[in-house]
Amino acid sequence: MPLFLYEIPSHTHNRLNRDTIISLLQLPNVVGYKDSTADVMHFHWLYQQIAEMDQPYPYFLGPEELLLETTLLGASGGVNGGANIFPELYVQLYEAVKQAEIETAKALHQKVMQVSRFLYQTGTAVTAGIKFALAELGIGNGLVAPPQLNLTSEEKGHLREFLQEFTKTLEKHE
Repeated sequence: MPLFLYEIPSHTHNRLNRDTIISLLQLPNVVGYKDSTADVMHFHWLYQQIAEMDQPYPYFLGPEELLLETTLLGASGGVNGGANIFPELYVQLYEAVKQAEIETAKALHQKVMQVSRFLYQTGTAVTAGIKFALAELGIGNGLVAPPQLNLTSEEKGHLREFLQEFTKTLEKHE
Protein backbone atom coordinates (compact mmCIF):
# COMPACT_ATOMS: atom_id res chain seq x y z
CA MET A 1 0.00 0.00 0.00
CA PRO A 2 1.41 3.46 -0.87
CA LEU A 3 2.58 5.47 2.13
CA PHE A 4 3.12 9.22 2.40
CA LEU A 5 5.49 10.37 5.16
CA TYR A 6 3.93 13.11 7.28
CA GLU A 7 6.02 15.10 9.73
CA ILE A 8 4.07 17.30 12.15
CA PRO A 9 6.17 17.84 15.28
CA SER A 10 3.64 20.27 16.80
CA HIS A 11 1.38 17.24 17.31
CA THR A 12 3.88 14.39 17.72
CA HIS A 13 6.53 16.32 19.69
CA ASN A 14 9.15 14.51 17.61
CA ARG A 15 11.21 15.42 14.58
CA LEU A 16 12.27 12.92 11.96
CA ASN A 17 15.98 12.86 11.28
CA ARG A 18 16.66 14.11 7.75
CA ASP A 19 18.76 11.06 6.87
CA THR A 20 15.93 8.86 8.12
CA ILE A 21 13.49 10.65 5.82
CA ILE A 22 15.79 10.08 2.83
CA SER A 23 16.15 6.40 3.79
CA LEU A 24 12.40 5.96 4.17
CA LEU A 25 11.76 7.61 0.79
CA GLN A 26 13.80 4.83 -0.79
CA LEU A 27 11.39 2.15 0.42
CA PRO A 28 9.22 0.86 -2.44
CA ASN A 29 5.86 1.80 -0.93
CA VAL A 30 6.82 5.32 0.24
CA VAL A 31 5.57 7.79 -2.38
CA GLY A 32 6.13 11.27 -0.92
CA TYR A 33 6.55 13.58 2.05
CA LYS A 34 4.39 16.22 3.76
CA ASP A 35 6.36 18.68 5.83
CA SER A 36 4.51 20.47 8.61
CA THR A 37 7.64 21.46 10.52
CA ALA A 38 7.42 25.16 9.50
CA ASP A 39 11.23 24.99 9.32
CA VAL A 40 12.45 26.64 6.12
CA MET A 41 16.05 25.48 6.64
CA HIS A 42 14.76 21.91 6.91
CA PHE A 43 12.84 22.43 3.66
CA HIS A 44 15.93 23.73 1.83
CA TRP A 45 18.15 20.88 2.96
CA LEU A 46 15.62 18.12 2.43
CA TYR A 47 14.30 19.45 -0.89
CA GLN A 48 17.85 19.50 -2.27
CA GLN A 49 18.44 15.91 -1.13
CA ILE A 50 15.15 14.71 -2.63
CA ALA A 51 15.84 16.53 -5.92
CA GLU A 52 19.13 14.65 -6.24
CA MET A 53 17.53 11.22 -5.78
CA ASP A 54 17.05 8.88 -8.75
CA GLN A 55 13.29 9.20 -8.38
CA PRO A 56 12.10 12.60 -7.18
CA TYR A 57 9.26 12.43 -4.68
CA PRO A 58 6.35 14.82 -4.14
CA TYR A 59 7.18 17.27 -1.36
CA PHE A 60 4.18 19.09 0.12
CA LEU A 61 4.13 21.75 2.83
CA GLY A 62 1.55 22.00 5.58
CA PRO A 63 1.90 25.59 6.79
CA GLU A 64 0.14 27.77 4.22
CA GLU A 65 2.15 30.72 5.45
CA LEU A 66 5.11 29.16 3.58
CA LEU A 67 3.20 28.07 0.47
CA LEU A 68 4.37 30.93 -1.75
CA GLU A 69 8.07 30.68 -0.99
CA THR A 70 8.36 26.92 -0.94
CA THR A 71 6.33 26.45 -4.12
CA LEU A 72 8.50 29.06 -5.84
CA LEU A 73 11.52 27.05 -4.72
CA GLY A 74 10.16 23.77 -6.08
CA ALA A 75 7.82 22.21 -3.54
CA SER A 76 5.01 20.19 -5.09
CA GLY A 77 2.42 22.35 -3.35
CA GLY A 78 0.63 22.41 -0.05
CA VAL A 79 -1.88 20.51 2.01
CA ASN A 80 -3.19 23.53 3.86
CA GLY A 81 -5.92 23.98 6.45
CA GLY A 82 -7.33 27.14 4.91
CA ALA A 83 -7.82 25.33 1.61
CA ASN A 84 -10.69 23.48 3.28
CA ILE A 85 -12.58 26.78 3.47
CA PHE A 86 -11.28 28.68 0.41
CA PRO A 87 -9.95 26.03 -2.00
CA GLU A 88 -10.08 28.33 -5.05
CA LEU A 89 -7.77 30.86 -3.36
CA TYR A 90 -5.09 28.25 -2.71
CA VAL A 91 -5.37 26.77 -6.20
CA GLN A 92 -5.10 30.26 -7.71
CA LEU A 93 -1.96 30.91 -5.66
CA TYR A 94 -0.41 27.62 -6.77
CA GLU A 95 -1.29 28.25 -10.42
CA ALA A 96 0.07 31.81 -10.29
CA VAL A 97 3.39 30.46 -9.01
CA LYS A 98 3.50 27.77 -11.70
CA GLN A 99 2.73 30.40 -14.39
CA ALA A 100 5.46 32.68 -12.96
CA GLU A 101 2.87 35.40 -12.29
CA ILE A 102 4.80 36.59 -9.26
CA GLU A 103 2.85 39.79 -8.52
CA THR A 104 -0.44 37.87 -8.67
CA ALA A 105 1.04 35.16 -6.44
CA LYS A 106 2.22 37.74 -3.92
CA ALA A 107 -1.24 39.36 -3.80
CA LEU A 108 -2.90 35.95 -3.33
CA HIS A 109 -0.36 35.10 -0.64
CA GLN A 110 -1.48 38.19 1.29
CA LYS A 111 -5.04 36.85 1.19
CA VAL A 112 -3.81 33.46 2.44
CA MET A 113 -2.07 35.27 5.29
CA GLN A 114 -5.35 36.97 6.21
CA VAL A 115 -7.06 33.57 6.30
CA SER A 116 -4.25 32.22 8.47
CA ARG A 117 -4.44 35.08 10.95
CA PHE A 118 -8.15 34.59 11.60
CA LEU A 119 -8.39 30.84 11.17
CA TYR A 120 -5.59 30.06 13.60
CA GLN A 121 -6.24 32.90 16.05
CA THR A 122 -6.01 30.65 19.11
CA GLY A 123 -2.47 29.62 18.21
CA THR A 124 -2.87 26.24 19.89
CA ALA A 125 -5.46 24.09 18.16
CA VAL A 126 -5.46 24.78 14.44
CA THR A 127 -8.37 22.44 13.86
CA ALA A 128 -10.75 24.49 16.05
CA GLY A 129 -10.78 27.40 13.59
CA ILE A 130 -11.04 25.13 10.57
CA LYS A 131 -13.91 23.12 12.02
CA PHE A 132 -15.81 26.24 13.08
CA ALA A 133 -15.33 27.85 9.64
CA LEU A 134 -16.54 24.68 7.92
CA ALA A 135 -19.62 24.61 10.17
CA GLU A 136 -20.33 28.20 9.13
CA LEU A 137 -20.38 26.85 5.55
CA GLY A 138 -22.79 24.08 6.56
CA ILE A 139 -20.20 21.32 6.85
CA GLY A 140 -20.04 19.50 10.19
CA ASN A 141 -20.86 20.75 13.65
CA GLY A 142 -17.76 22.89 14.25
CA LEU A 143 -16.67 21.02 17.36
CA VAL A 144 -13.27 19.51 18.08
CA ALA A 145 -12.64 16.37 20.08
CA PRO A 146 -11.05 16.58 23.54
CA PRO A 147 -8.44 17.33 24.67
CA GLN A 148 -8.54 20.12 22.08
CA LEU A 149 -10.52 23.22 22.95
CA ASN A 150 -13.27 24.74 20.85
CA LEU A 151 -13.15 28.43 20.02
CA THR A 152 -14.48 30.79 22.64
CA SER A 153 -17.59 32.85 21.85
CA GLU A 154 -15.37 35.87 21.25
CA GLU A 155 -13.11 33.93 18.86
CA LYS A 156 -16.14 32.58 17.02
CA GLY A 157 -17.47 36.11 16.62
CA HIS A 158 -14.15 37.36 15.20
CA LEU A 159 -13.90 34.43 12.80
CA ARG A 160 -17.55 34.65 11.72
CA GLU A 161 -17.13 38.38 10.97
CA PHE A 162 -13.91 37.72 9.05
CA LEU A 163 -15.47 34.94 6.98
CA GLN A 164 -18.40 37.14 5.98
CA GLU A 165 -16.20 40.10 4.96
CA PHE A 166 -13.46 38.02 3.35
CA THR A 167 -15.94 36.04 1.26
CA LYS A 168 -17.33 39.33 -0.07
CA THR A 169 -13.86 40.50 -1.12
CA LEU A 170 -13.19 37.21 -2.91
CA GLU A 171 -16.49 37.45 -4.77
CA LYS A 172 -15.61 40.95 -6.00
CA HIS A 173 -12.39 39.65 -7.57
CA GLU A 174 -13.85 36.62 -9.37
